[in-house]
Amino acid sequence: MIENPIEYNYESRSVTMGNFNNDTWSDIVIANHTVNSISVFLGYDAGNFSRSVIYINRSHSTPYMVAVGDFNNDHGLDIKVTNFGSNSINIFLGFENGPFASQIETSTGTSRPL
Repeated sequence: MIENPIEYNYESRSVTMGNFNNDTWSDIVIANHTVNSISVFLGYDAGNFSRSVIYINRSHSTPYMVAVGDFNNDHGLDIKVTNFGSNSINIFLGFENGPFASQIETSTGTSRPL
C-alpha cells in the first residue's frame, strides 16, 4: 500500500478519477505541471492504489488539467491533458486492460489551454 501516492514536488495541478482497467476499483490520473507528465494510479482493494505509471508529455508542455472520457468510442476511458506551456491538448487512448497508447497531440494555436 502506498500511503501518500502524490509527489508534491511535481506541482500537481489537476486530479481526476475513472475506471481505466475495467475492474471494480476507481483509478486516478494527475497532471504533473513541472515535470511535463501525467501519473496514473490503478486502484485495488478498497481504496489502495498501485505505484504510478508515468506518461511523459513533450518538453515544456506544462500539463495543467486532466479529464477522462471515451474520446474514440471504443468503450474504454481515455485521458485528455491540456498543456499550458506548449499550447496543445494531448489525448492518451486507453485499452480495456489499463495501459494507454501513445499520445495524440492537437495544437490550440496561440491559446494557452487551462
